[in-house]
Amino acid sequence: MKMTIEQLRENNAGYALGASSLNEYDLKIVNAIIGKIENTRTDSPQALDMVEYTDKYGSYYPSAILERNTYGDGLLSICQSGSAHVGINKDGHIWSSISGGSFDRPQDGVSFIYAGKEQRKFWTWGSAGAGANQGIYFTAEVSRFIYNARAAELQAYTTQFFDCAYITEHPETVGCGYLYTSGSYGKAWRNKRELDGFLKIYQVKEEQHNRWWNTRKLWLKKHKTVYHFNKAEFDEVRGDVYVERWNGSVRPHKRIITGDTVTVHIDRSDEPRYWEV
Repeated sequence: MKMTIEQLRENNAGYALGASSLNEYDLKIVNAIIGKIENTRTDSPQALDMVEYTDKYGSYYPSAILERNTYGDGLLSICQSGSAHVGINKDGHIWSSISGGSFDRPQDGVSFIYAGKEQRKFWTWGSAGAGANQGIYFTAEVSRFIYNARAAELQAYTTQFFDCAYITEHPETVGCGYLYTSGSYGKAWRNKRELDGFLKIYQVKEEQHNRWWNTRKLWLKKHKTVYHFNKAEFDEVRGDVYVERWNGSVRPHKRIITGDTVTVHIDRSDEPRYWEV
């Protein structure tokens, strides 16, 4: 849908020369691009379309973008977290430069599922030319697809619904005395008892993989943390209190499990405050 000059300025409040400097010529550039994008969309995947993408490892990208430039063979690739610089060339066709990879290739035997239309953000240079913070941002309606590259029996296990942790068992303790660590999850355990206690609460499924012999790939319930700087608010949370080390100090915690989500409430009410929220 074409924009008005008011909408263009509102969408570009951070424009280097000031949003009020955006003019009718800039609006003409943007609306021409919007028209070209929207008038070429179909129910077949093409460059600049949006993809709700899950890669073969289970990582989920809700707004991946399709493109054809990276590999130089004209075939589609999926940019996981892309930003698209677009324009119209002398022949009247849309061109694009997309960054924000990685760039994955669609797999044989896996189909894109058409899921309607959705607005996506793009940017281009305007009448002032190229310069720092002089990109002009706008949205255009594109086709949206769902693409899940996971094996059929694993398609339900993705970072859209669960956390994923690679947990390594070391031959001897590392760091501050930890035998098990997970850099991907940001947590460590000093012994098997600690790890088993954690997995009893969090583990959903263990996935076989061929990366490292001493590392397990585990799908876990989603973890959320809520900080309480007011003791009364922490006390109102229904749950048993347990004490655990957090950020170098021992603090009261409460754990609430709802379906596949574990919410941990942490009491930080005794911390000195240097500002008012």
